[in-house]
Parts: sequence; structure tokens; C-alpha cells
Amino acid sequence: MDQESYRQEPSFQDEMERLSDEEAEEAIWDRILDHGEVDLENLHVQCQDGIVSVEGILPSAVQYQQLMSLLRDELNLEHVVDRIRIHDEVSFGDDEDLEPLGFDED
Repeated sequence: MDQESYRQEPSFQDEMERLSDEEAEEAIWDRILDHGEVDLENLHVQCQDGIVSVEGILPSAVQYQQLMSLLRDELNLEHVVDRIRIHDEVSFGDDEDLEPLGFDED
């Protein structure tokens, strides 16, 4: 066997260091899409100087755990800013449900 067959592929973290912020975002999105278990509808990923920020709303704690495991464990991203909320824990209300604040003018 030649030496190339013994070469270890670079880690995702190593690849990230060579990418621009935009390319890194695209690479992370590709990995999340390949993973296929996370609802992307309300998810936003941003990279800046090696720091990955994820924000949005996921439908369940299970999907949250899957996403965080993918980013931190499988992709070995060291700097992840987590701004994810879980839909089950977010209460939504209509404006009609809110009573206007009354201020007494004396």
C-alpha cells in the first residue's frame, strides 16, 4: 500500500480554519443537511472569525440535542454560541390576548 492510503483526512475543524466565514457557514449547513434530523426552517447559522453562532427555534429538545451533538461532538467545533430556543418551551400569544397597559394620567 502506498503512503496516501495511510493519510488521515483532515478534521472538519482543520478544514474550517482554511475557509472564509461564508464558506464555513455553507460547510456547516451542508453537514446539518446531511445529518437530516434537524428542522432547518427556523434555524440560522453564522460564522465569524472561527466562532459559530446558531440561533432560532427548534421543535423539540431531541432536535436541539442532535444539533448540539453534531456541532460539538461530530464536527468538533470548539466555539459555538448557542441561541437556540425550543418550541415546546416557547409560549406564543396573539396580540388580542394581551390587555393594553393602563396608565392613569393625573
